[in-house]
Amino acid sequence: MSVAQRFSLTSAQIALLGLLLLRGPQTAYELLARSERMARLPSIDELRSNLDLLIGRKPPLVQQIDRGPGQREDRYVHLLSGPVQLSAAAAPLQAPSPASDFEARVQALEEEVAQLRARIDALTGEGS
Repeated sequence: MSVAQRFSLTSAQIALLGLLLLRGPQTAYELLARSERMARLPSIDELRSNLDLLIGRKPPLVQQIDRGPGQREDRYVHLLSGPVQLSAAAAPLQAPSPASDFEARVQALEEEVAQLRARIDALTGEGS
C-alpha cells in the first residue's frame, strides 16, 4: 500500500509532504516555488488550502510554525516523525563562523579516523 493510498493524499499533498521531509520547515511561497515540477498548484491560495487539509487531519501530518525573530512568514513542518519542538524549528539558522566550522569538521574527521583505526585493529587482531 502506498503512502497516497494509506493517507488518501492527492499528488499536490504528496509533493508538499515530500518537500517538507527533504528540506525541513518552509514558508508557503518556498513550497510553491519548489513544488512546481511535482504537482500543479496554480496559486498560493490553493497551496495553503492543501496545507490546511494536511493540518486538519486526524492525526495531523503538517504543523504551522509561527514566524520567529527575523522571519517574515510562518513556516510549515511535517509531523511524520512525531511532534516538533517549536523553539528549535522556529529559530533562524545561524551560520557558524568559517574558522569554528573548519575546526569542528577537522575534529569530527579525527574522531572518525580513530574509530575506523580501532575497527581495523579489532578485525585484524592487531594492537596499536
